[in-house]
Amino acid sequence: MRKNVEEILKKSFDERVSGVHTRLVSRIFSVIKSITLLNFHLRVKKEGVLEATEKDAFEALYLWDEIYQSQILGVPPFILELCNLVLRPLENEKKLFTLSDIQRKYFEVFGQSLLDWKFTREILPYLVNTGLIQVKPDEKDKRRKLYSITEN
Repeated sequence: MRKNVEEILKKSFDERVSGVHTRLVSRIFSVIKSITLLNFHLRVKKEGVLEATEKDAFEALYLWDEIYQSQILGVPPFILELCNLVLRPLENEKKLFTLSDIQRKYFEVFGQSLLDWKFTREILPYLVNTGLIQVKPDEKDKRRKLYSITEN
């Protein structure tokens, strides 16, 4: 079990220490506190203070393993999930894809349609600002844009 925890921590933090890492450590502690508070009825109070157990810390680290990439990039987990489940498989099909390709694949994966305005106003800015996707004008049709995944 300790090896798994070490793997999670190594995956979350790289070799150099930066301000991002100190913020991430405080976020991990916040997750531990949250799990402790969720289980407050099972905890022993000492002078009105709840103590987090080792089990709380392990649960927090396993939860952290699910969300750490979105925390590092500063994007909502849904945006990262969309990138992994929709955009990366599209990249395997073809290197440059259009909004209609994204909408088609989104419908296949999630079973609901992706509106044009929702993608361009809410999702695309996150993807472009974090460097996950590039937007290029279409040479053949100037009204369309082509999207490609950046190498990370």
